[in-house]
Amino acid sequence: MPDEAYQVARRRIINNAKRRKQESLDLSGKGLKALPAEIGQLTSLKKLDLSGNQLTTLPSEINLLTNLEDLNLSDNAITSLPDGFWQLPMLIALRLNGNGLGGLACKTCWPYSQLFGRSRRNDLP
Repeated sequence: MPDEAYQVARRRIINNAKRRKQESLDLSGKGLKALPAEIGQLTSLKKLDLSGNQLTTLPSEINLLTNLEDLNLSDNAITSLPDGFWQLPMLIALRLNGNGLGGLACKTCWPYSQLFGRSRRNDLP
């Protein structure tokens, strides 16, 4: 029963954000172990805070957030990012500290910052 209630609450949050065309969503410290694929429907998002959860990966649908400028993934357990992640066109602030990405993320991220003609902030440990 708790899993069912969790699923309903998660869908309700996503549906409300989508209906309101929210530009900012704070899901920090909610104990999330996974992010639903429906997150990709929130195309109006400019700021997404997922810090302080238990996420190990992100769904590939995160790549659909083409207006996303600021993403906080700090203090999770993320060890990899989905293919195409670094091609988010508006992403300029990214916090990854407190994850298991280490220097691997830098090797992937920094060449793309020049390609897009804007600087990217990347707070790696």
